[in-house]
Amino acid sequence: MSSATQTLRQPVVVVLGHVDAGKCVSGDTLIQLADGTIVEAHQVFERFRTGEPVEKSDGVFYEAEGLHLLSVQEDGSIAPKSASHVWRLHADKLIEVRTKAGYAIRTTPEHKFLVFEPSGEVRYVEAERLKLGDFLVLPSRLRVFQTDLRTIKTKILPLLSDDFLLRVSPKLNARVRAAAEGRQRSLGVQLGDHNLEFHIRKGYYRASVFRRIAAELDLPLNQAYDSITAMKFASRKQRATHKSPWVQLPQTKKQFEALLYLVGLLYGDGLAEKAHLANVSKDIINEFRRCVFVTFGVGTNQAWRRTCYIVSHKGGKSLARFLTEVFDYPTTDKTLILRIPEIVSSMPDRLVAKFLRGFFDAEGFVTEGRNIGIGCESRVLMKQLPMLLQRFGCLAYFAKKTRRMELVISGRRNVSAFVNSIGFQDRSKMEAARRRLSLSETNRVFEITPIPGEFVRQVRTNNRVIWNRHFQLASYESYQRLSANFLSQMFQFVPTYKNSGLQRTLTNYSMVRVSGLQSLEGDHTVFDFTVSETHNFLANCLIIHNTSLLDKIRGTAVQAREAGGITQEIGASFFPIETLQTITGNLLDRAGGELKIPGLLVIDTPGHEIFSNLRVRGGSAADIAILVVDVLKGLENQTIESLEILKQRHVPFLVALNKVDMIKGWKKGSEGLLSEVLKQQTPEWNDEFEERLYNVVASLSRLGFESDAYYRVKDFRKQVSIVPVSARYGTGIPELLAVLIGLAQQFLKGRLSVIEEAERGRGIILELQEEAGVGQTANVILTEGKFVVGDNVVLVKREGAVKSKVKALFMPKPLDEMRDPRDKFTPVQSVYAAAGVKLVSTDLEGVIPGTPVITFKEESEFAALKKEVEKDLQNVVVKRDTMGVIVKAGSIGGLEALLQMLKERGIPVRLADIGDISKNDIVEAEVVKDHDPYLAAILGFDVKLLPDAKEMKNGQVFISSVIYEVIDKYAEWAAKAREENERVGLASLTTPATLKALPGAFFRRNDPAVFGVEVLAGKLHPHARLMNAEGKELGKVEQIQDKGKNLESARMGDKVAISVSGPTLGRQIRENDVLYSLPRSHDVKLLRGKYLNALSEDDLQALEEIVRIRSATDPMYGF
Repeated sequence: MSSATQTLRQPVVVVLGHVDAGKCVSGDTLIQLADGTIVEAHQVFERFRTGEPVEKSDGVFYEAEGLHLLSVQEDGSIAPKSASHVWRLHADKLIEVRTKAGYAIRTTPEHKFLVFEPSGEVRYVEAERLKLGDFLVLPSRLRVFQTDLRTIKTKILPLLSDDFLLRVSPKLNARVRAAAEGRQRSLGVQLGDHNLEFHIRKGYYRASVFRRIAAELDLPLNQAYDSITAMKFASRKQRATHKSPWVQLPQTKKQFEALLYLVGLLYGDGLAEKAHLANVSKDIINEFRRCVFVTFGVGTNQAWRRTCYIVSHKGGKSLARFLTEVFDYPTTDKTLILRIPEIVSSMPDRLVAKFLRGFFDAEGFVTEGRNIGIGCESRVLMKQLPMLLQRFGCLAYFAKKTRRMELVISGRRNVSAFVNSIGFQDRSKMEAARRRLSLSETNRVFEITPIPGEFVRQVRTNNRVIWNRHFQLASYESYQRLSANFLSQMFQFVPTYKNSGLQRTLTNYSMVRVSGLQSLEGDHTVFDFTVSETHNFLANCLIIHNTSLLDKIRGTAVQAREAGGITQEIGASFFPIETLQTITGNLLDRAGGELKIPGLLVIDTPGHEIFSNLRVRGGSAADIAILVVDVLKGLENQTIESLEILKQRHVPFLVALNKVDMIKGWKKGSEGLLSEVLKQQTPEWNDEFEERLYNVVASLSRLGFESDAYYRVKDFRKQVSIVPVSARYGTGIPELLAVLIGLAQQFLKGRLSVIEEAERGRGIILELQEEAGVGQTANVILTEGKFVVGDNVVLVKREGAVKSKVKALFMPKPLDEMRDPRDKFTPVQSVYAAAGVKLVSTDLEGVIPGTPVITFKEESEFAALKKEVEKDLQNVVVKRDTMGVIVKAGSIGGLEALLQMLKERGIPVRLADIGDISKNDIVEAEVVKDHDPYLAAILGFDVKLLPDAKEMKNGQVFISSVIYEVIDKYAEWAAKAREENERVGLASLTTPATLKALPGAFFRRNDPAVFGVEVLAGKLHPHARLMNAEGKELGKVEQIQDKGKNLESARMGDKVAISVSGPTLGRQIRENDVLYSLPRSHDVKLLRGKYLNALSEDDLQALEEIVRIRSATDPMYGF
C-alpha cells in the first residue's frame, strides 16, 4: 500500500471484553482438569461453582473458583487455563459426534471442533457443519500439572473416616500432651474426643480428631501425614480392640509406586470387599506380594482355587477399607461400577503409569500378529482410560465389540509409548509387546491425514527435487491420503521445503475421522465453562472451541471475499473498505459522505496484556475500541477493568451487546438488517431486552459514560453507542461495523491523517516470539510512517535504549480464514502504517514488549530518541524507600496499567519493574515485612516466578494474567490477614461487655457462683474479670454455657449461664444488677488504639462506660 495514495490511514481497532458465543456439552462429558483429574461435566459445575447464582432464561451460571482446564494456547501448546464461570443450561438440540476411534461427544450445534484440512491447514468448524469423514484434531500427548508426594498426602488424610485409628510418632504425641497440659477436658471437647487422656496415653486417635489436632498445632496436613506410624480399622460400632491389624501407611516414593501398582492390579483381578487377588501369573503374584509388604508392611498367603491362585493379604479390614476410602475400591461386585479414582488421575505421571501397569497386567493382552489391547465391562472406566494413556503419548481406539468394551493400542508411536512408559510386569506379555513393537507401522486410526498424494507432487515441483535422488517421493504421489509419519519424514527428504506450522501440527497432534453424526432433539441439560482468552478446553480427548465476535466478523468478511476479502497481518486482520461495504450494504450510504478510510486494522487477540502494550506517550496506539458486553451478565469486573484502561488512555469506544439470541423468546432464523430482526421478535423478548439494555446503560452511567442503543443516540460525540449483536448468528455485525466506520471517519480524521513523507517510522512491540528458522522476532503494530529493510531503529531494553537494524520484515501469506498466521510468512521490503508486521532485528533479546521501535537516519538523531524513550521508561519504573508492595509485569504497558489501578485503590508501591519475579524481589518484600506485614507482597501481571525466587519464597506472591485478579487477590489476602491478626490479638484481651443478672436465674451461690445473664452490649469471653456499677472487682468468669454446651463467647442479646469464681450471689451480686467486664489498663489502651476499628459502636460505648466507672477508683486506668 503506497503512502502517496492515502489521505487517511486505517484505524487501529481493538476488541475487548467477553466474546464467547456460548459453548455447551452434555453432563456425562469427561473433562480433564489441569492436574489430570477426570471429572464429568455436571460434577465440574457442582464442584467449582461459588457465590450466588445468576438466573437466565435458559439456565443459571456461577462464578468458578479454583477451576483450571487444559486448553490449546496461541502457539499450539496445551497448558492450564483458569475458567471464570460455570454454566448449567437447557438446549433443545444436541449434535452427537462419533469418531472412528470410538470417541463420542454430544454438544450444542454451535460448538466448534478443530479440523485438519486437506490443504494442511487447521481451522475450527461448528458441530452442525461437520461432515462424515472430516478429520478432527486431538493432542498426541497431554502434559498435566504434576503434583508431588506432599500434595498427595494432603489429599489422602481428609479421605480417612472415623472408622480409622491413627497411631502417631512419639514426638508428635509429646506435642499433643504438652498442648493438653492443664486443659485435657476442654481440649477434648474442642477436638471432639471425650477420651483424650486415654488416647494421649495410648498414642493413637480417630482420624477426624487427628485432623483437628493438626489444625490446633498449626501442622500442615502433609507433615501430619508423615507423623502417622500405623493405621487400624476400628469401627465405632465395635470395640476398638477388635482383631483388625495395625498396618503402615505408605510414605515414600517407593511405597506409593508399589501402592499404585497394587490398586491397578486389584481393579482388574481383585476380589471385592476383601481386596484379595485372583491370578495365574507367577510374575504378577510375586509382584503383588512384594507390593503388599512394601506398602503396608504385612505378609500374604497364596492358595490354588480350581482355576487360579488366590493371594490373600494379612492386612484384614485395615488394608481393604483404606483402599475403599481412598481409591473407591468397591465393597460389592465391581465389574460394572468401576471408574478410575480421581486421586489416581490427579497423581504425577510416574504413579499413574504404575496404576496402568497393574491394570494392564490384570486385564490387558497381546495377541500374536495383532495389537496390545485391554477389555473391561465398566463403560465409564473404559471411556476414562484413553485420557490417562494420552498423558504418555499413547493413543488407543475402541474395537468394535457388542458387550465388552476393548481398547486397542497399535502403530509404532503408540506401542513404543506404552512399552517405554507403562509396560507389563508379566514377562510373557512384555516380551509379546516388544515383538509387537518391532512389527508396528502406521496407525490408520490416528496417523492418516486428509492430505492427498498430489501434495507431494507440488512440494517436489516447487522445490525442484531431482528425480533420481528423491525417487522415494514419487511413489507416494498416487496415494489418496498420506500418513503423518511420511509427512514428517518428508521434511528430511526435502530440506528446502519449509512449513514449520505443518511440522508442529504433525509433531503435537493426531487426527481421527468423524464416523457418525446424529441430531438429538428434546430437552437437554448442558454445561459450559468460560475459559478466558483461549475459549477452548479438552473433552472426551477432543479439542472443542466456541465462537468469538471477531471470528464471526472475520467469517463474514470471508463470505465477502469476492469484494477483496481480508488480509491477515501479524497480530491483526486488515479489512479493506470494499469488503466492509459489501458486508454493511447500504448502511454506510445512509450515513452520507465519501468513504475515505482504506479499511480497518483489527487487533486479533488483544487481551489485557496486549491492549496495555498498545501505548504511546499520553495515550494509546489504538484509535477506537469495541467493548464486548454479555447481555446476560452486564458489566463484569473484567469489563470494568477494560473501561478503566480505555479511560486512562483516552480511547473512544462503542459497545457490542452480545448474545441477544440467548434472551428468552428469540425467534430463530431471523435474518436481515438488525432493525428488521428486532421487529420480528416477540413482546416477551423485547421486554427483557429493554430491561437488560437499561441495566447496561445504568452501569455505564455510574462509571461516568452516557450511552444508549445506537439507533437512539442523538450526539455520537457525547454518547457511547450500544449495538445489539449475536456472535453466533452474525446478527448486528453489519450495523456494528457501520457505526464503527462512521465514528472513525467523522471524529478521528485528524488522528488518522497520513503525512505524505513521515519523518520516521514508529511502531509498538506487542510481543516477542521465537520462530523456527528465523529466530527471535517482534510482532509490531506500525502506527506512523513506514519500515524498510535496512532501517536503523531504536529499541528499548531494561538497561536502556539500543541501536539496531531491521534485518527482515514478514507479513503472512493471504489466507481467508486463518486465525493463527504463524509459520506462513512472506518477506516484504517495506510496510506502511497502519499495519501489523513481524520484524527481525539484530538485537531483540531483552527488548521490552510495549515499548516503541523508531527508525532514524543520522547518528545524531539517536541521542535525542534515546533520551525520549528512556524518559518514558523511567516514568513507569518505580523504586522508592517508602513501604509498599512490589510490582512486576511482563511489559511496560501492563506495568503502567497495574500501577494506575493500584494508585486508584490507594495501595502504595515500593518497587515496580518489568520482568519475572526474582530472588531480589523476595528480599525487598522481606524488608517491607519488618515494617508493615500487610504490604509485604509481590504482585505480578503476566510474569513467572523464577527458580531462585521459588527457593526463597515464604511470603505472599500474587500472579495472574488479569490485572484486577492480581489486585483483588492481594486486597483479599491483606484484609483477611489484618482481620485474623486482629482476631488473635483481641482473643488475648478482655473485651468490653455489659451484663444484666437475670431474676430467677441464680443456680449456685458460690465456689463458683452460677447464674443467668443477658449481654446488654459488647462481647463476653471466659476468663474475663467482672466488676459492679461502683467499679469494684467481683471475680473471674470461668465458663459460659447455653443449654449445657460450653461457649467461647456471648454477644449482645444472648441470654446465657456463667460461672464466676469469687462472689456470692445475694451478697456481692443481686438480681437485676448491671455488671461490667474489667479489661486490664493495658488492654484498654490497645482497644482504643490498635484495635479501634475492630470494635462496633456498641462496643465503644460499653468501653467508655467501663473506663468512666473504673476511673473513679483508679484515675490512671486506661492510660
